[in-house]
Amino acid sequence: MQNIKISTAPVIILLGGKGSRFSDLSQYPKQLAKINQNNLLINIILKYKNFKKNFFILPLGYKSNFFKNFFRSKEIKKYKFNIFNSKNIIKFDKKKCNILYFDAGKKISKIQRIKKSLSFISAKYFYLTYGDGVANLNIKESYNLYKKNKKFLVSSYKINSNFGHIIYSKNKKVKNFIEKPVLPYPINIGYYIFNTDLFKLYSKNTNDLEKDFLPKISKKKMLFYFQHKGFFFNIDSKNDLRELKIKKKGILKHL
Repeated sequence: MQNIKISTAPVIILLGGKGSRFSDLSQYPKQLAKINQNNLLINIILKYKNFKKNFFILPLGYKSNFFKNFFRSKEIKKYKFNIFNSKNIIKFDKKKCNILYFDAGKKISKIQRIKKSLSFISAKYFYLTYGDGVANLNIKESYNLYKKNKKFLVSSYKINSNFGHIIYSKNKKVKNFIEKPVLPYPINIGYYIFNTDLFKLYSKNTNDLEKDFLPKISKKKMLFYFQHKGFFFNIDSKNDLRELKIKKKGILKHL
């Protein structure tokens, strides 16, 4: 790896997991599954690109060969991205959409993947997402909220329950039945903006992003949330992918 570090705030997309609920290790990862004219990964990149984000870091792990083959394929050429790996990082072009991928290792945590990604940058903050969610998130609005505190930001989303809820009395009589109500607490949809120096400081002695790091900074009252009110759908399995294609056609056209 060379010593040059890029000052542009990157979007780190976490792609290194096994994704076993979608496919086994011999099959393509969910991020390369088509959901409209593009695959899931390209949809995420283009979404950020629409908000003038032009630097993406992909710390690869399991199924890395699928991603490498995709970035070498004829299909990727139509996007006119500037694609490079850690060996030729000097090819960064401010006028293009830049994608840096590298082998981060298989059996390492998300925290470790992020830390390895940060070795390429000198930016004061960075964007982070999981790479398996489809959303029409307003990146500009979320960043404007981040600027007010410059610490840590997570995007949240209110969802409906998958079940009908029973409202009952003490004598076990059903008072009411609510079909798939909106749950009282929003979910974490995996779109973050992190202060680089603060992440390095507070990620020490933590290994799990969701179980260790996020609770740690929330206890210190450093984690703020942006409430997304648009569309969000998480792809975990091939059934999710089918549901997205069948039920959300109108929305997919706008991604």
